[in-house]
Amino acid sequence: MLPNTAVISRCDQSGRRLLLGLLLWFCGLLPLAGQVVPDTLTIGTEEMANGSKTAVLRGRITNPGSGEKLLGATVYSRTLELGTVTNDSGRYALILPVGLHEVVFRSVGMEEKVKVIYLYTDGVLDIGLEDRSFSLEEIVIKAQPSNQNVVDVRSGVVSLTAEDVRELPTLLGELDVLKNLVSLPGVSTIGEGAGGINVRGGKVDQNLVLFGNAQLFNTSHALGLFSVFNPDVIENFTLYKGSVPAQYGGRTSSVLDVDIKRGDFDQFKIKMGIGAVTSRALVEGPIAKGKTSYLIGGRASYAGWILKSLKQPDIRNSKANFYDLTGKISHRFSPNNTLSFSYYSSYDFFQYSRQFGYQWRTMATTLEWSAILNEHFSSRSTATLGDYKSLLFEPFGVTAFEYQNGQQYLQLKQNFIWNAGEKHLFNFGAEGVRYKNLPDRLDPRGERSNVLSETISREIGQELAFYINDDFEISPKLALSAGLRFSMFQSLGPDRVFRYREGAPLTELNIVDTVSYQRGEVIRRYSGWEPRFSLRYRLGENSSLKLSYNRMRQYIHLISNTTASTPVDVWQLSTDYIPPQISDNYSLGFFRNFKDNTIETSMEVFYRDIQNLVDYKDFARLLLNEHLETDLISGTGKAYGFEVLAKRNEGRLTGWVSYTHSRSLLQAKGPTKESTINNGAWYPSSFDKPHDFTLSAKYELSYDFFWGVNFTYSTGRPITAIISSYEQNNVIIPHYSERNAYRIPDYYRLDMSLTINGKRLVSRRYRESFTISVYNLLARKNAFSVYYQQFGNKFFPSPTKLSVLGTLIPAISYTFSY
Repeated sequence: MLPNTAVISRCDQSGRRLLLGLLLWFCGLLPLAGQVVPDTLTIGTEEMANGSKTAVLRGRITNPGSGEKLLGATVYSRTLELGTVTNDSGRYALILPVGLHEVVFRSVGMEEKVKVIYLYTDGVLDIGLEDRSFSLEEIVIKAQPSNQNVVDVRSGVVSLTAEDVRELPTLLGELDVLKNLVSLPGVSTIGEGAGGINVRGGKVDQNLVLFGNAQLFNTSHALGLFSVFNPDVIENFTLYKGSVPAQYGGRTSSVLDVDIKRGDFDQFKIKMGIGAVTSRALVEGPIAKGKTSYLIGGRASYAGWILKSLKQPDIRNSKANFYDLTGKISHRFSPNNTLSFSYYSSYDFFQYSRQFGYQWRTMATTLEWSAILNEHFSSRSTATLGDYKSLLFEPFGVTAFEYQNGQQYLQLKQNFIWNAGEKHLFNFGAEGVRYKNLPDRLDPRGERSNVLSETISREIGQELAFYINDDFEISPKLALSAGLRFSMFQSLGPDRVFRYREGAPLTELNIVDTVSYQRGEVIRRYSGWEPRFSLRYRLGENSSLKLSYNRMRQYIHLISNTTASTPVDVWQLSTDYIPPQISDNYSLGFFRNFKDNTIETSMEVFYRDIQNLVDYKDFARLLLNEHLETDLISGTGKAYGFEVLAKRNEGRLTGWVSYTHSRSLLQAKGPTKESTINNGAWYPSSFDKPHDFTLSAKYELSYDFFWGVNFTYSTGRPITAIISSYEQNNVIIPHYSERNAYRIPDYYRLDMSLTINGKRLVSRRYRESFTISVYNLLARKNAFSVYYQQFGNKFFPSPTKLSVLGTLIPAISYTFSY
């Protein structure tokens, strides 16, 4: 044997392998019996070490099926929590101490390989990683440089990996995209049971939520406890909370873009999950192999058994269920041309005892054509038809009723991408949306009801926008993303518009005329420019500064005087009296990575200035109000704060810590007392939560066992409280504080989970996993709201704390795929 030559051999000695396995199992580095045991290799011999303390493991990682050299694949020593990544040739070099190591080879979208290596001298080990046959809970399948957060020109862009979504504790074991986004800085919600998210001090309606290019007006199931996104059908998702590209518009705070994945063109696959309150299934495969594929995924709930098990009679007699269904058919006319048709439908039903209930549904269909015209030019054309309807009802008695409203829209979008050389990437195109708000209807429910039917017509409007965006690499250190969007909106007939006495408050008493408009006649026009830019300056290989500015316009508004978004909230288009919201958003961030990009840190400061926010007069009537503008107030808003994030990506312990300090303030200063709130002073919004802290972590116990921990704390949200009472004509009348002058108690919660990945069978085509989770481990009764009740002869109403999930909630879920 030549000196200094590495010998790679398999350890077949059964005694040595047994002792090695026992040692690694005791140290927590190998799974339990019956699980897959990593291959064991020896590189060199003990004699060849010759007193050396370190050795270099080199090699190349490829995909044997395609021959592709894998860029950015990770080579990681579990024993030392030390690793590296491959270069553009797929090569790696890792310096390790002489001795025993468990080395993990990973690449996004590929099967992971684990090798137990006796390393005595320098050696070469080439690895082939196969395409992942089915990705367990895979959410993001995007290969990105490990320092993407530093080199990306945009700030405030959030992307979660599959591990981030799959491994955190969840409510009743149900994976949830929105709940995971809330664990990141700058994203919050007002509490459990609240639909939607608040991003950087923005209202729920200021987020543009796209699911397969279709707008969603309600993103929650079960009154906010779960999101509408089935994790099995998601290809990837991106949240733009800072720098928003010009191809997105129509909202003023953020954009959440969720893509539906295409079905597999070559293999039939099935995946199922069973949980405490929901089950889900996914089927995909080829219709014509290599040409046409399908995907069908669905979820259904069966929460009734939980309600029946509770002691409180009203809850035990309640009902709740939901389902959603997602389908997609994709056809490849050629390698450069693909046509896709997707369908989404969801339904929710909730009834609280015999008192009231909600019912709402969403349907959306999208037709998309993607074409690569040449090596520099590509196109995407989409047409989307959406329909959202909601129903509020009182089920029994002489006052039983049904109130329904909804929205329909047709959206067309044409986007082009032009790769103009190495330094310019252009996105440009146009989009148009036609909104039709369905009439508000009130009808009796049942034969005993005395309610009279009533119908209020609603608005029609259309929005058109043109945009261009250029990502420009000015120099190796300096990059710029600059965009410009021009949007315009028309409010259309048929409609009746009330005219009020000039200079007088908008009240019913001041109505002087009514103007009728015919179908298609323009009632009011709005338009404006929306400039966008983001600048990145690299301070070194692992750090950068980013500055961004966006102006955004919003022509549709959520009208609700409740704290949380509910199914019967009214979506109102801009009119003569309700101008579009306009927001100027600024952010500045510093990004720094450590230890070969295994640790990411960032700090961002932001400021938002918002015009034409909609607020409400005291005791406003928002449903079935044909002159709604008389109960609304136009105000201004501002939000500011800073966000800190520290994230560890490699090692047995991974996760992140985030903290946000922010304020969200409103001001309503009108010409009259009725149109002024808090004497014109700034006051906190209903979702103003100055402090928000989250710790999310995963700890690998062994190869297929890991713990998940999530802890969150936030300041209690503002409320308007009763501060005194007086009696008049034997009636006790409460006196309220200024709007949002008090706060409910602070919120905190601890969740834990244990995930067990079962062994892989049938040539790794079958996989299974169990997740045991405990939500709200401390059983804290976090307040969602505080309301007042009059007990007996007490003069002052008593405050009562409402907790939605005020107890410990254990759950177990099982998932398998083939």
